[in-house]
Amino acid sequence: MQDYKARSKSEERLLKLSIGVTILMASANLIVGIITDSSSIVFDGFYSYLDAGMTTLSLLVVRLISRDTLEVDNGERKRYFQFGFWHFEPMVLAFNSIVLICVTFYEFIISILNIISGGHNIDFEKAVLYSIVASIICFIMGLYERRCNKHIKSDFIALDAKAWIVAGLLLLAIVFAFICGILLKSSAYHWIVFYVDSIVLMGICLFIIPSAIYTMKCATFEIFQMTPPELDLQVREVLYPIVIRHGFLDFYTYVTKTGRARVIEIYLIVPLHYPIKRISSLDAIRYEIGEAIGGLGEERWLTISFTSQKRWAI
Repeated sequence: MQDYKARSKSEERLLKLSIGVTILMASANLIVGIITDSSSIVFDGFYSYLDAGMTTLSLLVVRLISRDTLEVDNGERKRYFQFGFWHFEPMVLAFNSIVLICVTFYEFIISILNIISGGHNIDFEKAVLYSIVASIICFIMGLYERRCNKHIKSDFIALDAKAWIVAGLLLLAIVFAFICGILLKSSAYHWIVFYVDSIVLMGICLFIIPSAIYTMKCATFEIFQMTPPELDLQVREVLYPIVIRHGFLDFYTYVTKTGRARVIEIYLIVPLHYPIKRISSLDAIRYEIGEAIGGLGEERWLTISFTSQKRWAI
């Protein structure tokens, strides 16, 4: 439990740091975007503000989950959320993805309209200089969070670290495109310069939308408590030899994943006159199954029941 407390505090600390840096980056993006007249940098600023808002929601969920886990460990339990707050995690991710898809699609349409209307010129030199500095900050944040998350093992931190790396790569793409714009200024294709910013913004949108759709799909699966095939297979492979070794007739499993929580229910069908000397012998079987499944901790909800009638398991 002490290890869980330490990991929770580290998770909160990283999320707070990420929120602070994101807000500063978003403000800088808007200022530089307006100065250079770059729609792609302005959009990156709005995207960063949105990301900061979603990370704040993630932080609130992390606090709820951490507080609930500690209360359960002390023998307390919420009246209205007796199964914990795990289900808030995929809800936050789904909401984040939906908002991001809507905003990105809107910006994609705006960039197309801008191209149709003839495009616009921007201050490429200032935009390139700022984008290089911003991309370095993004990579530093992403790599730092990844290193810290090796111990914390948080889905929120992993997602946030990935977002920082992706932001850094997008900024490098902007740098490359704007350098091309600088080179085109003095060439026979100087007319393309007016469309570079809009084309870059379209590219960013096309890059973000598929990733957001994938995140929304995964989060939706968890909200509807659909069974993850890999977790279902893992539990079944663990049970087959144990059921045979102890002489049970059959077993039924019900598994799902909600956020970081794995919910596993196992029903073991025992013969009608199965010899049970002590309740502790059944607890020993439970312990054996739990050890074989692995992942012992606050994120695993494991229920193992013994019955001689299948109707209690179906």
